[in-house]
Amino acid sequence: MATSYDVNLKIGSAIGFNVVGRGLIQGLTPIQTTTLTLDGDVFTPSGYNAGTRTLSVQPLVDFISSPGTTSTRQLVQMTNNGNAILTVTDILYSLNEGITPRFYFYPGVTVLNSSVITILPNSTANFQLAYIATEAAEYNNYLIFVSNNDSGYYKLPTRQLVVDTLDFYISPTGVSTATTIVGYNNVFTYNIVPVLNSVERPDLVIPIINPTITGSPAWSILNTGTNSISVLFNANHVNNVNGTYVSTLTVVSNSLSRQVTNTATITVDYNKNKHLCVWLSPASHDNSIIGASYDLIDNARYLTIGVGMGGEDSSVYSQGGNANLSMDNIGPGANADNYPYWSKVYRIPFSGTATTYYSNDYVDKTTTATDYSSYFGEFDSAGSMFVVEDDGYGSIKVELNNLIEYNTSTVTTSTWTTLNNLTRAFHYYSNVDIDGRISTAPEYSSPLVFDTNTTQLFTGFDYNTRDRIATTATSIVAIP
Repeated sequence: MATSYDVNLKIGSAIGFNVVGRGLIQGLTPIQTTTLTLDGDVFTPSGYNAGTRTLSVQPLVDFISSPGTTSTRQLVQMTNNGNAILTVTDILYSLNEGITPRFYFYPGVTVLNSSVITILPNSTANFQLAYIATEAAEYNNYLIFVSNNDSGYYKLPTRQLVVDTLDFYISPTGVSTATTIVGYNNVFTYNIVPVLNSVERPDLVIPIINPTITGSPAWSILNTGTNSISVLFNANHVNNVNGTYVSTLTVVSNSLSRQVTNTATITVDYNKNKHLCVWLSPASHDNSIIGASYDLIDNARYLTIGVGMGGEDSSVYSQGGNANLSMDNIGPGANADNYPYWSKVYRIPFSGTATTYYSNDYVDKTTTATDYSSYFGEFDSAGSMFVVEDDGYGSIKVELNNLIEYNTSTVTTSTWTTLNNLTRAFHYYSNVDIDGRISTAPEYSSPLVFDTNTTQLFTGFDYNTRDRIATTATSIVAIP
């Protein structure tokens, strides 16, 4: 009869299973538990997820940026759906040529640095993710989360759209000017600077859509060029009243709007600055037009004479340049940087003593293509269209010099027409101008017609020293 119940026999079992999956994507690992012991004790399983670590990551929207610019950060949310602590030990990423991910785990640290991210059951841990690329394209990438997740590595797809962006800014950032002169008339040019993908690209042409200017009527848009806008301040448009005048220039391009502010201050001593008198000739083909402005500027007398249109690459008078004609542009407030659209401009400062002045000594503006001065004058007055005599008391005599070029083969037909007609520009009426007169009398004069054989001839300006006013001087001559 057996006296001992000890059995030295090893009792065991073996269980095998396969985990369904493919590559990095795997199913959950089956959980093994005892439900009945050899002694007959029964155990109830605590559930399928007992002791599990299940990682999930919220999908991300597209990362959108421009080349060389970091995209907007997105929040990456890692959630542990299990009931045991989950640790992320590394985050791997794909790397397409030309694009790089940027991680933001906490302030000042942009890499995981071999530390771990611990996620408690039913909890979420976050970090931020962005991308930067060197070229415009569509990219597809992914992140791999290395952790003790029951299903192994977790893959998160990401998509990046990198597109070229065209922006612009206005230079300078505004204009501020001041004047003490009546009729101040000045042009300021703004440059429109294209910015492609945050890099200045002045070689690109940016389309400007309907630029506008609001505020004081003293400010206006003069013209729009390639990547530029010119604005004009004209004190005459606010009657030269002392004060500060502000406007806003708005430029729109590619649905983007930019603004700059223009400011001008007028502070005039009207005892020392005033417009004395102005005279404008009749107009003839192709560019025969002369304007004269007599002014008191800072208590000194000046005569400004403009000849022809065509400045700033504009048209001559008979080909549309008449629309650009403005006596303000040679008035007391104009200066050598401007005189918009006038072809040739002379400004003579009078010394206060009886003196003869030759216009060629006082050139303030020249437009090569429409410069007629070299065809006038001889000897001491060579190249001078005008000879001006001041009597020392303010009355001035203005004479049109002789035309010395008579060989039509050396000039174009248009130039010869203009030169020939200019010789009669001081005559209020003419019957012999080539192609006829465009206007028959000066706009700024009141011509007197005595008979059909005579006409007035502009001779200069008479000056009243007591009242400091001037009037147009004329004489009666035979009609050409």
